[in-house]
Parts: sequence; C-alpha cells; structure tokens
Amino acid sequence: PLALEVLPWQRALQQAESQAGSVLFSLPRTPEREAQFQWVGPIAPRRVLLYKLASRTELRLNRLDELGTARIGVVRDSAADRYLQSLGLKPGLQLEPALDDATNVRKLLAGRMEFAALLD
Repeated sequence: PLALEVLPWQRALQQAESQAGSVLFSLPRTPEREAQFQWVGPIAPRRVLLYKLASRTELRLNRLDELGTARIGVVRDSAADRYLQSLGLKPGLQLEPALDDATNVRKLLAGRMEFAALLD
C-alpha cells in the first residue's frame, strides 16, 4: 500500500535519504544531491523568489549586495538556503533558518525578518 505523509522539509529529506522506496516530491536537483537520489524529472524549473510585506515600502532590493542588515527567511538546508549561501549570504547573519515556509511567513508577518525566500 502507498502511504502519503506531509512532513516538515528537514524530516522529509532525512526520511528520503534513510528509507528505501521513499519518494520526495518535489526535491530541487542540486549538484550535491545528484548522487544521493534516483531522479525522475525535471518536473518544472525552479526559481528562488524573495518576498516582503507590501507595507514595507522602504525595502528596495534589486541586487543581493544591497541587502545590508536585512534578513531573509529560508527553510534550513533547502535548495533556496544552499543557493543563497553559495552567493555568500551567512546563516544567522543575513539568513534566518526555519523548519518550513509557513514558519517563515509567520516570522515575516511578525516583523522578525524583512524578506522570505520561497521557491516559485
């Protein structure tokens, strides 16, 4: 029988890595993951998008080097997190890790970060 579970990203990734016959939908394909999994897709191209509250009109970001002291919420160890780190952003400084996108959206709404990184 097929069992479908919705899990926090980190736990889902760990389970897919450790349990034979697991399927993770959808996992962004990155060079460091290439040998870890058997790949079916691509299903669709992915982009990392940065979101801010519409009310934060003072936040203007055309390039990441304009980030200054602003923080970006990311899902810990996600493709977005790894991509932004590869561009030189630092966890705990510019990157604010969380367990899932919903947590990042709550933090964004609470004013605990300026941006949230989400895959399109």
